Amino acid sequence: MIAQASLQVQAAQLEYNKAKTTENQVALLDAQANKIGVLAQIEGLRSEQLANDLALQREGDELTKTRTESEITLAIEREKATNELIEDEEKKLQAQINTANKEKELQLSRLQEQIDVYKEGTQGRLDAEIAYNEKKQEIDLQVIAYEDQLATKKIEIAKTVSDAKLTIQQKELEVALQGINLVKTLFEKSKGLQKAALIAESAIGIAKMIINTKAANTAAKLKYAAIPGGLAFASAEIALNNVSTGIGIAANIAATAKGLKALGGGSAPSESVGGGGGGGATAPTMSAPQFNVVGQSGVNQLASLNQQPIQAYVVSGQVTSQQALDRNRLENATLGG
Repeated sequence: MIAQASLQVQAAQLEYNKAKTTENQVALLDAQANKIGVLAQIEGLRSEQLANDLALQREGDELTKTRTESEITLAIEREKATNELIEDEEKKLQAQINTANKEKELQLSRLQEQIDVYKEGTQGRLDAEIAYNEKKQEIDLQVIAYEDQLATKKIEIAKTVSDAKLTIQQKELEVALQGINLVKTLFEKSKGLQKAALIAESAIGIAKMIINTKAANTAAKLKYAAIPGGLAFASAEIALNNVSTGIGIAANIAATAKGLKALGGGSAPSESVGGGGGGGATAPTMSAPQFNVVGQSGVNQLASLNQQPIQAYVVSGQVTSQQALDRNRLENATLGG
């Protein structure tokens, strides 16, 4: 087309050179315009071809992007399905966190490649950057949710283990206390064995307080573990628990000393009963101690510091029933001759 148009221009030029008439000049201009039109037509065809090539390239890029995204999605979904088969909740959550981090790495790498395709300042690059940031935020939130669930599950497991240990220790102490009560029942007249039983009972009571306090302190640590700045709150609660336990132990020791004194000879002055002559006091019948200590009650013992502490033991001289008073009078009178 260009060659033919060029020949037309040459022929018109030759005619004009022979005779520079207006007619020949118009013919020359028409030939030149025709050549320009041919060049423009060819350029339009080239532009159309380039546009088609670009469209084909974009379509190919979209297909590649879709295929890559599909492959990543399928791989992640398979891994997620495998995670759901894990029975252990803690291991399942950890596997879900690992899968989410893997998905984040793969997806962001794919989206970064899409960003790099476009030049700075283009709409395509802006759209790719938005897609990158949205996917990153989505996966980050998912990871945080899984981590929170895992932290909660670990706290629950730790609490369950702690409660189980506490239950075993308490049962062991209860068995020991039953043995002591049996000894007191069988050897009610033996002051030596009664004293030994009283001391052992006191030791068990103190052990219970210590065990319950440890359990309460562990619960405080677990309760505030997931809270920002929770360590300070846990430390304050632990300090209160320890102070309360110290008060309980002191009360235990004081009550035990009073019981041992009563067994050593004579009841407490405020409960002495006249019976002629005066001899040794009868062996006390001791009941299992009741301690107001930290543990499962959920009550803060420091709130009751302004009250009189509860006595840990009941000795024979402090029994208030009329029947016990009568029995004390009879036994004291007999022993006193």
